[in-house]
Amino acid sequence: MGKIKILSADVANKIAAGEVVERPASVVKELIENAVDAGSTSIRVEIRAGGKRLIHVSDNGIGMEREDALLALERHATSKVDRIEDLECIQTFGFRGEALASIASVSQFELLTRTADALEGTKVSVDGGVFRSVQESGCSPGTHMSINNLFYNVPARLKFLKTDTTEMNHVTNQVTWAALAHPNIHFSLTHNGRSILDVRACDSHLERVRLLYGKEFAENLIEFTEDLPDLKVYGLLGKPEFTKPNREYQLFFLNQRPIRSRIIGAALTEALDAMVAKGRQPVALLFLTLEPETVDVNVHPAKIEVRFRNERTIYSGIVRILRNAVHKAKYIPKIETPTEPTQSEEDAETRDNSLSGRVSTPRHTPGTGQRQRATTPIAGTQRTHAPQVPTQETDGIEQAPETVDTSGAQAASTPTEIVIQPPQQEIPDGVNLSLLDFENVQLKTNLFKTYIVAEAEDKIFFIDQHVAAERVLYERFVNQMQADGIPVQGLLLPV
Repeated sequence: MGKIKILSADVANKIAAGEVVERPASVVKELIENAVDAGSTSIRVEIRAGGKRLIHVSDNGIGMEREDALLALERHATSKVDRIEDLECIQTFGFRGEALASIASVSQFELLTRTADALEGTKVSVDGGVFRSVQESGCSPGTHMSINNLFYNVPARLKFLKTDTTEMNHVTNQVTWAALAHPNIHFSLTHNGRSILDVRACDSHLERVRLLYGKEFAENLIEFTEDLPDLKVYGLLGKPEFTKPNREYQLFFLNQRPIRSRIIGAALTEALDAMVAKGRQPVALLFLTLEPETVDVNVHPAKIEVRFRNERTIYSGIVRILRNAVHKAKYIPKIETPTEPTQSEEDAETRDNSLSGRVSTPRHTPGTGQRQRATTPIAGTQRTHAPQVPTQETDGIEQAPETVDTSGAQAASTPTEIVIQPPQQEIPDGVNLSLLDFENVQLKTNLFKTYIVAEAEDKIFFIDQHVAAERVLYERFVNQMQADGIPVQGLLLPV
């Protein structure tokens, strides 16, 4: 008798489920994709124990009739692909026809669905891949799926799940990415009854980013749209000073599908590396639009990795688009300008000070960015003259009188003029540093792959690394000349 045999459907389903269902977040991803394909405008996700005990996803999409609800749980049953040619221009998010069957084979699964024109819905219960019941049930239009006790019948997979917190973080990421890809859909997420995320539908990706990450995050992004013959990119780039220590906020979407791409990541680094300090990563949310036939999304069952037909074109196109976006933005860091007093404020204060026997002189306080008032008593002194200010700030402003009526006050002494000058320090033309000054120099970072930043005691050094390398070579050659001369090698004489 032969040793090779055909696996049972139950064993085959559990093995295949490992390709699609890696952890609770994988289930959430597949069910959200089905909900989006169903035309939903609201998707709600409820999680318990990090998804180990319960994953419940409900939507208000088109729903399914009884016959379709039963077929949806069969392996390789789908409404999105009919011929092999359809894979070349697939525009839906789910198409393999194996997600629901895989999920149902490793959990206690319940499907409740109803179309808008049906009087009642259909409820299907599956336990570890085995149909338990099919019955009519009342429910709202759309589809509601409950996955209880994930991997309860596959202990080997269950023991590899992480803590509830870790698994919930992965689930949150999946819902967040879906919310970014589809700003026109309302998403909500709860964990153990506590709301984690609830974002209303909106009109733009930038508004969705503001709802998810906050106003300050959104204000530090540069929005752009660039079109090439075979590629369209809408993006949100972080300003040069708005960086992160890792690549967590580098998110890529292809035709509204969250993806991982080595090509796009390399193009992002090539385009923006010179703008970002060493050890920091730029913030970038890139939404690419390509013709479906130019990309293969069927590389892996999870559909998170894709393969481009022409990687070189995609790489060079993204680099060019990102550089153009930064150039067009003409980004200039925001600098707070000092607040200048208005003419009416100057007039009013001059009059008030004349009546009170004090003269106001505007002066700039270093470090505050605000103009403050310095008042000098005139008892025993003459009025104080302010430092000279630009003409455009003083035109039309009433000047203080030369003398001030101080009846009842003690007679003033001989007038002396006091001029208030801002603190000044002469900057030396150059600094002479001996070789000993560099003994304790500590290298700190590298700027733009050009300048070395170092420190020693209370000094900071900026070194042009290319010039420094040339100087090192120069000194080496000089030392060789002074010592034994530059070594030379004689050539053979021509015959």
